[in-house]
Amino acid sequence: MQPANPYAPQVVTAGALRRNNPYLPQSLMKRTRPLLQLLYLFVFGPALIITFAAMLDVSPVFGVLLAVAVLANVGVLLLTMIPILISMGSLRGKYQDAILGNAQVVLPGAHSALRWIFRGDIRLSAYYLIGLVAEARGDFADAADAFQCALRAMPMGNLAVTRRRVCGLAASHLAFCLSGAGRPVDAANALMQAQQYLMLGPGALDFMEPLNAGFTTLGSVEPGRDPRAMAALAGVTTAYANGAHRDALDIITREGQALSYGVLPRERALVMALERKTRALLDGAGAMRGAGELGAAPGNNDEAWAERYLSRP
Repeated sequence: MQPANPYAPQVVTAGALRRNNPYLPQSLMKRTRPLLQLLYLFVFGPALIITFAAMLDVSPVFGVLLAVAVLANVGVLLLTMIPILISMGSLRGKYQDAILGNAQVVLPGAHSALRWIFRGDIRLSAYYLIGLVAEARGDFADAADAFQCALRAMPMGNLAVTRRRVCGLAASHLAFCLSGAGRPVDAANALMQAQQYLMLGPGALDFMEPLNAGFTTLGSVEPGRDPRAMAALAGVTTAYANGAHRDALDIITREGQALSYGVLPRERALVMALERKTRALLDGAGAMRGAGELGAAPGNNDEAWAERYLSRP
């Protein structure tokens, strides 16, 4: 994969988000409700300190105030922490269902996390799962919205190794879905962003990755997925969508191993279809190793998904 972007892409802006996305209700894209919880907690924190100071004059009134302040803080803390713990456990186990497009299993938990949780890593995981569901169901424009939101939710200052993998995957999915949604120029921009993430060097604190993975949901994002294989797939679809058919065929040839073992069966079906179309457009050019050698032919459902992708606007 070359880091340079030959397609002079435009920037994917916030205005590109669809307002009628059935997977992402607008009410869930704001942090108003979880923010109010935090403000409530911090308002009662100072109240507790003031009450302790007032305890210098021990009286029943100040005792009652102290009890109220303590109970209020404990209550709000529980209301804040319990949903976080529940969401972390729930979201980590939903990736297989998301890849299969099981919306009934994935979306309720993801929507609940977006409704109640302020933490960026949990919101990123929720958006990412929603994107996988929409992508699996062939709703590529809706999936692009979700992956774009996932990238924006990435917590600042995270470990380089985590940012490289998670953001590289999310940006590759974004490029792939934008191509499927008929936005090839924006897809090229997202692909360049994915390549930049994948080229991030090691960070000084990368040794803390196991600890970071235990306390956040970022270490469990799409487990088993190779970011470079996803970037290769996005490179093929983006090049094809931009009319660079020779480049698409070259990527299939160069990244044959990644496209053999690092993609899903439906994605392999898409690569095989793209190779056939590309070779036809190039009038049978070159006897290159391609998707025809990538393994057993996928099933009918995979081929139908690939055809839906190729029937973009």
